[in-house]
Parts: sequence; C-alpha cells; structure tokens
Amino acid sequence: MKPSRFAFVSEDKSTGSRRLTSIQQNMWEGLKLCDALSYQGVFLGPSGIGKSHCVAQYAKGQEDILVFRLGVVQKKPKHLLTMIAERLRSNCGYWDRPQDVLESIIRRLRLHWQFLILDEAHLLASWECWEVLRQIHDEAEVPIAYVGQPRLYETMRSKGLVYDQLLGRLPIRKVFKGTVSLEDCKIVAEALHPGLDRKALNFLHKKAQADGKFRQIKYLLGVCQEVAGREGMSIDYTLLCRVAKGLGL
Repeated sequence: MKPSRFAFVSEDKSTGSRRLTSIQQNMWEGLKLCDALSYQGVFLGPSGIGKSHCVAQYAKGQEDILVFRLGVVQKKPKHLLTMIAERLRSNCGYWDRPQDVLESIIRRLRLHWQFLILDEAHLLASWECWEVLRQIHDEAEVPIAYVGQPRLYETMRSKGLVYDQLLGRLPIRKVFKGTVSLEDCKIVAEALHPGLDRKALNFLHKKAQADGKFRQIKYLLGVCQEVAGREGMSIDYTLLCRVAKGLGL
C-alpha cells in the first residue's frame, strides 16, 4: 500500500548543507510526481550534471525507496530480476525460473509498496528487461524512475515495435540538455570551496560546458586544493588556469 508522502520534501529544495542546482530541482519535482502518482518517468542528461546525487538525496532516509545502480551485468532479465528480488528480500533467487522471480517480486510489492529508481538506466539494452519492468509497474502499481544518459531513448527505439508501448507508459519525462548556468556552477563551487571570486567562477563556468559538466569543477578544485595546501596559497583564477593546463582540461 502506498504511503502518504510529500511531507519529507523541503520546499526550498535544500539537502543538508548543499543546495540543489536548478537541474536537480527540476529532477526532484519529477521524482515527487512519480512518487506521489505511482507513475513511471525518465530523467535523462549528460554525465556530470548531478543526477545520481539528486537521486541519493531524494532517497536518503526513506526505507520505501530503493535505488538500483545498473551495470553491464544486469543486461539480461534474469540478472535484473535477481537484483531486485534480493533487495526486496524475496524468497526467489538466481536459480529460480525468471517467471517465478517476477511473480514473487510483484507479490512482494503489492504487500510492501516501494518506489524503484534505476540509475544508469541507459544500460538496459534488452527489450526483455524493459518488458519485465513494465509488468512490475502495471501489476504491482508501483512507481519506477529511469535515470541515465540521453541514449536511453535510442536504446528504446532500437527495440522496434515495443517502443510505442514503452513510451506510452512514461508520462513524466525530464531531459536536461544544453549549457549549464553560471548560478548552478556557483552552487557546485560553493559546496566544494567557498569564497571564490567572480573571475574564478566564470572560469569554472566555462570549463563546465565541456563533457563532464560539474565533474570538471570537482576535479579542478580537488587538485587546486591539494596544490594550494602544499604551496601555502589561496585558490584563484591563476591557480585554476595552471591546474587546468596541467590536467589537460
């Protein structure tokens, strides 16, 4: 049975000592809708924009939210089902028939409502995986969120006739693309190293437009902190330029 929610979500989108970026705020609102309405949704964006961090913050302290980080070993339905069954503490496992494991998962979720979030969902390369997840959602009536990179849509389209069936069950779609804002870069930089001047922030903003997005800021500031500590200096535009050149960023 679905629990009442929304109360634990802070209105200012604050998560502890770190604020969410505008990208993460938008994603947070989508997760709330999936959660409250038991919908399926997709949340796509390039690597490094903070998707996994947002998921971790949303699920923090919530026992009825299960986050699964997918990898290449979950490409087959049997592996995916076993992973879910283990987290649900189902009586079925890898050596049982996939249909038995699926039915066990559905029974378990009917009794104990859970919000399933699949991170790195673009790795769902098998249409059979999509089909078992659709069946879990339809029969157990639980929300499922797919978080990953934009190529998830390409994977779905490559499955031919099942694409329309899949897409029609994804009413919540958040696709983040384009440039990242200076304000979002400030939020990330402030969490990692407060007090940078405008020139340094503008430099980091420019670097964050490349592949890796906010990870560029994380790597740069991480190395700068080590260098600054070793050489007894502060982090400024000059040091950022020096470190960026050394890293090849």
